[in-house]
Amino acid sequence: MEIRQLRYFVAVAEMQSFTKAAKMLFVSQSALSQQLGKLEDDIGLRLVDRTTRAVSLTDAGREVLPSVRHILREVDHLASIDESSSDLLLGEPHEIRVGFDLRGMYNRDLRHTVTDSLFELRVLAPDLHVSFATLNYENLVSELEDGRVDLGFFLHQDKRLHGGDALEVRNLGQDEMVIAIRSTGDVGEGPNAARDVLREHGVCLLDRESMGSYQSMKIFQELGVEPRFYFASNRESMLMLLDSGEYASVLPRGVILGHDRSNVHAIRLGMADALLYWLAAWRKDDDSHIIDIILDAISCREGLFLA
Repeated sequence: MEIRQLRYFVAVAEMQSFTKAAKMLFVSQSALSQQLGKLEDDIGLRLVDRTTRAVSLTDAGREVLPSVRHILREVDHLASIDESSSDLLLGEPHEIRVGFDLRGMYNRDLRHTVTDSLFELRVLAPDLHVSFATLNYENLVSELEDGRVDLGFFLHQDKRLHGGDALEVRNLGQDEMVIAIRSTGDVGEGPNAARDVLREHGVCLLDRESMGSYQSMKIFQELGVEPRFYFASNRESMLMLLDSGEYASVLPRGVILGHDRSNVHAIRLGMADALLYWLAAWRKDDDSHIIDIILDAISCREGLFLA
């Protein structure tokens, strides 16, 4: 597979014509068709339906097109980096130490967004090596400040990190805490529906010392309810109790959207105290280009962060 073949595929997809795509790329139509055929052979998928009148993408072509565009954006970004930075990324081996706080690790969308971006970046830069750590909020901030973690990801209720004065922080997107309950009936929406659920059910939360529990308590206070609590030792136990219908829970909406159980309802609260922000943090004095490249790769991914 060659980069030019990916560019040819995108051109054909956008122009919907071999003739127009070949003219735009300054190549012959036969060369364009030949290279696209080689790309299809290499990946084992038919990407384009060819007829005498029109060119259209197959289902596989439509599915891979966003990923191909993303790869080409990364290639163009790497090409724009100055020569010394390119040598650092693409020449000598380089390691990036990535950390997640507990809520960030539990959120599948955030975790997959980061790891998928790193995977695609390593295709272009195989000398980039990655290691991971999962820490609670305070320890991850400390590890970042001490330089033992290079890049940290948080799911946090504020756009800034408390106690992280030496850190640069970027907001990647947002989520929200919701009241989750498994029920066969309609549970409604908004604060009033949340109050009804919390008055009828106990609430299962993670470890009482976690940041999520602190935020949940603020939500209960604003709703004016004092539910019966059960503190689970881990996320899996909490989700099992939620699935049984015995307890409600307070979770990021992204977790519920990725939870494969029927009749689990997410009651959105529309409250400022329920907002969550997906944050990336690194040391202010870190002048390597690796972090910028990784964050740019993450930012290029479309439709992954909740609005």
